[in-house]
Amino acid sequence: MATGNSVVQRVPQPHGGTLVPFAKGKSGNPGGLSKERRELYEAIERSQVPKVLQMLDALFDRGIAGDDFAAKEWLAQVRGPVKARDDDAIASAVQEQLMALIHEARRRRAEATENGDAPTG
Repeated sequence: MATGNSVVQRVPQPHGGTLVPFAKGKSGNPGGLSKERRELYEAIERSQVPKVLQMLDALFDRGIAGDDFAAKEWLAQVRGPVKARDDDAIASAVQEQLMALIHEARRRRAEATENGDAPTG
């Protein structure tokens, strides 16, 4: 394929087919997102924030109520997932401490309920 005086080499791909590499100093998406598309994405994001917060509140409440899956999912959403690795003792310790805090919150909630106190939070 010729462009002007230069020849562009196609690069074979492992899945078959070929790609034409970008010219040096040129972006593959020079214009970026259009203003309309960017505004659409921002509007969708703004409208979803309250729903995401409601989901996190529900996961937290279920976690405090005793649902270990909900507690772990809440932790993953708030701080990001911890990648399991054999040599990652710190992540394991953090996970254990966070679960201990959740169990303590559950114990306090149960204690408050037994004493007739209204649970807080």
